[in-house]
Amino acid sequence: MTDAVASPTAWWDDPATNWDDPGPRRLVLLLEHAYTDAGDIRRAGVAIGLDPSAGGRSAEGDMASSGWRSFLAAASRRGQVLDLAAHVLHDQGVSEFHAPLRSLLGDRLGEVNARILLHYGLPPRPAEGADTFVDSILAAEVVPGRHGELQTITSPGQGFVDPRAHLQAMGDMLRRTAMIEVGGFPAGTGFLVGEDLLLTAAHVLDRYHWPPSPLPAVRAIFDFEDAGRSAAEAGTPVQVKDFITGSLPTQDEAANSAIDNWDAPADRLDFALLRLARTVPDFNATSGTATQRGFYSLLPDEYVFAAQRQYYIMQHPLGSFVQLSSFSGRPLLSAGGTRMRYAGNTLAGSSGSPVVDFRGRLVGLHHYATPGRNQGIPIWMIARALLNGAHSSLFTGAGPAAAAAAVREVDPFATVAVLRRPFVNRQNLRKLMREMVEHRDSYRTLAINGASSRAGVSYSYQLASHVSDQAPLCAALRAAAPGGIKVVKIDLRDFLKAGVERARTDIGLAMLLELGIISAPSDIDAQAARGTATLVATLSAKLRRSDAQWWIFFDSLDNVQAVKQGDVDELVHALIKLADDVPVPLRVVVAGREAQKFADEHTAWAARDAAAGLTRGDVEAWLRKRADEEMRGIDEAKLAAKLTSLFPPGPLPEPEQLALCLPAALEEVLAS
Repeated sequence: MTDAVASPTAWWDDPATNWDDPGPRRLVLLLEHAYTDAGDIRRAGVAIGLDPSAGGRSAEGDMASSGWRSFLAAASRRGQVLDLAAHVLHDQGVSEFHAPLRSLLGDRLGEVNARILLHYGLPPRPAEGADTFVDSILAAEVVPGRHGELQTITSPGQGFVDPRAHLQAMGDMLRRTAMIEVGGFPAGTGFLVGEDLLLTAAHVLDRYHWPPSPLPAVRAIFDFEDAGRSAAEAGTPVQVKDFITGSLPTQDEAANSAIDNWDAPADRLDFALLRLARTVPDFNATSGTATQRGFYSLLPDEYVFAAQRQYYIMQHPLGSFVQLSSFSGRPLLSAGGTRMRYAGNTLAGSSGSPVVDFRGRLVGLHHYATPGRNQGIPIWMIARALLNGAHSSLFTGAGPAAAAAAVREVDPFATVAVLRRPFVNRQNLRKLMREMVEHRDSYRTLAINGASSRAGVSYSYQLASHVSDQAPLCAALRAAAPGGIKVVKIDLRDFLKAGVERARTDIGLAMLLELGIISAPSDIDAQAARGTATLVATLSAKLRRSDAQWWIFFDSLDNVQAVKQGDVDELVHALIKLADDVPVPLRVVVAGREAQKFADEHTAWAARDAAAGLTRGDVEAWLRKRADEEMRGIDEAKLAAKLTSLFPPGPLPEPEQLALCLPAALEEVLAS
């Protein structure tokens, strides 16, 4: 394990790596010796955002090398083996294995250190000697076209006064920048200027009206990076709640015709200040080693640009993963000082991006492009408008701020789509969940009978997750749960697959992590997971002090006998009893093919729902409601024909397959 690898080797990111070959085998052996507990594979998966069930355990239940080999195979298919190496090098509990791992990495060490900087922050400067951590990152070469966030960190700049300051600036930009979705579709970029304050370009939301009319559904997706995941899997989404204040673009800019006439009055600064529904979680919070995001300060002093200085634009062009553009030299300022033009490469979706200097100071907001030129708003102009306006106390803390220009209110239980996927019918489930959330004296346990999805995430859980996400935008839910609604998903299929004798303990650890009682499995309080009584007592103490409402969702309860093994049923029973204690803001959901059978054995007071197939009437109602939302009419003849094709004679179609057809069906039946 101590032999050095002299040059980069393809196996580190080759999806077809043979883990019995000499180099890969050394990594398997290193992991096997560093982590001797079976739960370490699961925790490694959580740390790098990979399905922890990919590793699993052998049939004998011991931690054989095949467990790590299968986990590494899954990681390599998603290009995450180097992410795993970063997790290991950051784990001080296995520090004796750091030197052999660095040696095994060879010239790939810089890429791994870039990941450490991104996910865990910049380590302290060494007291003496070379700053090898920083040097290795600046010397690294990341494969073009992948891992845009790593290319951002390793990209060499011009005129570095302090490479460490440059790397810190790149890390800050990545953690503070978000992709903006409007109405479920990528629309621009934004960045944090407060713990829950987001700045973007006003035209990203509406080119002609402030506040936007009608108010759109807006989400900021942080950490939207290419870490080997699909776009649907990536990111930390946070809803926008308040449209605090803004300033529209000029008419020429709104019409995309501002070429020579590019100066603008001071009341046309094309910015929007938004309040998020919650504070953005710390970066990498799920790994137990979170890095604070921070936010950019709005400074009213005019920035002095330098001819030899490098500037950066962090962006999500066309809704893609994060990318970096740069330019050097002084931007050209307009006559009134309200616009600046500069070089660099940007595309649609880059509007609202931060422009920062090589030390990480915010200097502008990118908002427009003309042939051969990019255009932004000098940040001091926006800062002066905000610091001298009715909302200045948001930044100074001096007195109350004026009311937001508009506040978006929604009813999450009435949704027709979750994560852009159609959500049809389930009226009984919507009704029961609403009652359980809003009324303390309602049911505390919900049993949902129905087949679990192939992914182990049922539509029922998707609704619960959607309600959790949208709760800050609903007055009734804010009143019932001022701290929000928190949903903890326990997919029993994953835990039972890892071995029944450890399932209950691993479930306990997962709940302690999700509830924030521990930050890492190595915490001393993690011992509470070993016994049901101590675990429930720990959860009870935490929940009684919480102003949030907690939903623990046990999915894939498909076999009661399997759940009885390893005392998992004892744990769920104890949680059902805890939920029945009125002062405890806890709700328990069991979902799966035998959920109601399980509930009958453990409580006489459970709400019940069944996940049935979709009928022709369900789909027709969904199509009509979506047409109303689009403010479009329905072509009745096309609607009748489409419903006939979707529901031919015979058994009802599978709900999942039917749902996939509905977006296209909607386009077909809308009146022209």
